Amino acid sequence: MGKLGLQIAARLENVKQIEVCGPDFRWYIKTRCTNCGELSDKWQYVTVSETHEGRTGRSDCHMKAKCKGCTREVSLVILEDTIKPYVYDEDKEEGFQTIVVFEGRGVEVAEFEFRGGWVVKALNSSTTFDNVDLTEKDWADFDDRSGESVAIYELQHKIVRA
Repeated sequence: MGKLGLQIAARLENVKQIEVCGPDFRWYIKTRCTNCGELSDKWQYVTVSETHEGRTGRSDCHMKAKCKGCTREVSLVILEDTIKPYVYDEDKEEGFQTIVVFEGRGVEVAEFEFRGGWVVKALNSSTTFDNVDLTEKDWADFDDRSGESVAIYELQHKIVRA
């Protein structure tokens, strides 16, 4: 069982944090079989709110599939207690932060794609922007409460061993 963390980094303008919208947030991923190396050809999503009975029936998982290459049954779990916001820290350079960890059984997360469903909180007010789409990896809006623009630039990610 391998654990892989999804890390993101961005250049932020008047943004305090970026987080997922809750248990219904869809993590769009491609997976790779750890037995034969087959990469899934289509994007699929996993979400905390959807569970499936595991192969042995003793535990639940968030994704269950059969590898097209070797027909092995594989599963993936989102470790719910690892879901964290990406937080602006003025004392640190804007670097990569782990926002979630996935645990695979026979499979690992190979790719991630930003889409909609993000929540962005402004730095200098209580304004929250809901259902933000980060597909373009850049986003900007205006915070009426603070009178400032808020933006996310150069959004990037990487998948690391946890």
